[in-house]
Amino acid sequence: MNDYMFVLGVIQDTTNTCQHAVTIFRKWIFDSNEPFALPLSQEMLDCCTWDMEDGNIRDHSSFVRFSHGWIFKEPEVKRKKSWICVHPQYGREAGLNILCMVN
Repeated sequence: MNDYMFVLGVIQDTTNTCQHAVTIFRKWIFDSNEPFALPLSQEMLDCCTWDMEDGNIRDHSSFVRFSHGWIFKEPEVKRKKSWICVHPQYGREAGLNILCMVN
């Protein structure tokens, strides 16, 4: 993998469950059950398999492999795009701390 690829993978855990998918991009795991991205590691992939209830781990399983997966690659032409960020004052008017867009 490189910085222009991302993986969408269905996780298989030690209980043989394959019911959850995550996305990996630039060494970060994006899991819809988490409020923020997780650094890519075995420990964090294990966390993505846990069954949580009221903030407690109900089922402490571990990541085994991706049962299914798809690799997407950003086209060369899009790699040259740059981010333009607007002064925070203008972003606040839109309800944001800062406003960025792709050029």
